[in-house]
Amino acid sequence: PFMGLLVGIALLFGLSPRLSEIERQSVRTGLLFSMGVGSVLMLIEGTLTRPLLRLGLALMGTELDPGLLLPSLKPGSTVAALSMWPFLVVLGQRFSRTVVAIACAILFVIVAVAGSITAAIAIFLGIAAFLLARRAARATAVLLAGAVVIGTLAAPWLPPLLPDPATESRRLPFLSNSAWHRVYIWKDVSALIREKPLLGYGFDASRTFGSNSGKQHYVFRKDDPARAFEHNAERIPLHPHNLALQIWLETGAAGVALIAAALLVALAALARAPLERTERAAGYGFFVTTLVI
Repeated sequence: PFMGLLVGIALLFGLSPRLSEIERQSVRTGLLFSMGVGSVLMLIEGTLTRPLLRLGLALMGTELDPGLLLPSLKPGSTVAALSMWPFLVVLGQRFSRTVVAIACAILFVIVAVAGSITAAIAIFLGIAAFLLARRAARATAVLLAGAVVIGTLAAPWLPPLLPDPATESRRLPFLSNSAWHRVYIWKDVSALIREKPLLGYGFDASRTFGSNSGKQHYVFRKDDPARAFEHNAERIPLHPHNLALQIWLETGAAGVALIAAALLVALAALARAPLERTERAAGYGFFVTTLVI
């Protein structure tokens, strides 16, 4: 579904120069309508324990697995966070800044209620980038370029600096067990990367580490007995849960250099594009939201 969304967006942008003004208005209206309806549906699902999902499953003769209750809205939250930026641009063309600000706050709340902390953080940081770019677009571009280079190059050396999920959880008491599991994964991936730093282990190699090593026994929060948790999981469940680390693991420094270059080219293209100030700022907001997710 996510790839389909990206292909659809690419086709839309490719066709947009050929659209008449009436057709463009239809696309804008469709975007406003779909985001409005989608937001209402997510709010209903997020606050009323997924009644529409339960209804759909009941019609198919199945019940909702309780373990899928929390993550069931995360894909929709991701789509909402990414679609928010063109939506806000179109909204700003038809309504005041106050309406745009209110819509932005509502979307943030809906995504947070839906249970996607990642998407909520991505929206928050995207908004910060948007506000900075409104005042200083060139400085924002330079700042983001630096973040891309430093973030991708430094990724393998950051996990060892993170607290041990078993014995140092009191330092970050607000993190969930799921988040602590990711810390375990990142530490393992970091060690693997240092074994083959130049070319990595090959495309899609991330999936092989879990299947080859079997499940590991993890213990979380030994230093906090009231919240201690044990879990059996693969060393790397499908992927490292971090884009930069996965690129390092599978393609090494060579792949990281290519990805960083592609992101810098995208930033440069955004800086040169003939856009109005708010549209350009929204582009930087979209860039940050995408990278955070």
